[in-house]
Amino acid sequence: MVSKEISLDPGFADVLAGRGNGRAAGEQSTAEAIISAAEKLLIGQGYHATRVSEVARLADVSIGSIYVHYENKEGLYGALVERALDIQARYVDAVLDSETIPDLEKVITLGEAYLQFFREHPDQFRMLMLSAESVPEEAARSPLAKQIALRGAAQREKLAQAIANCVEAGVMRDNVDRARVTNFWWAAWNVVIGLTMRSDDLAI
Repeated sequence: MVSKEISLDPGFADVLAGRGNGRAAGEQSTAEAIISAAEKLLIGQGYHATRVSEVARLADVSIGSIYVHYENKEGLYGALVERALDIQARYVDAVLDSETIPDLEKVITLGEAYLQFFREHPDQFRMLMLSAESVPEEAARSPLAKQIALRGAAQREKLAQAIANCVEAGVMRDNVDRARVTNFWWAAWNVVIGLTMRSDDLAI
């Protein structure tokens, strides 16, 4: 199968990052600098090892500016995850919500779309793949965590429905368990992409 590029609106990442939304230029610049610095530190050393003072120093802003824009470190982490989810959704939902892509092609093309998301936005992929040890315990019980779970469940349900449609249409075996296949699909692609990020002998 020939790999397909998913069509995206030009500049959508800028909108998701908060650029071009009518805020004052100075406020935009400060928020963007903070987000960029926090992303580098969180991905590089994890949530617990990252200090607000480090983010401020790397962003070249005052610590007070961070609290004005994001309230605290957890709020900053939440903003980064939410942005990553929004960008990921543009790739995944472009396939799952399409009314013109046949269901069997959705199941196949979705992997290509997810891989394209990683290739074009590796930092956002890494934000979504932070290990449990790197995520604050309080964040696991936060409204953000519930939002992440609900968004992931909604995407998995869309894929499960496409698989069910394939079974009904006779293009997949009638003994396919749509829930298990869906879970395996998500796990397999995350592991495959994760292995490409390694620098040791386990890399593929």
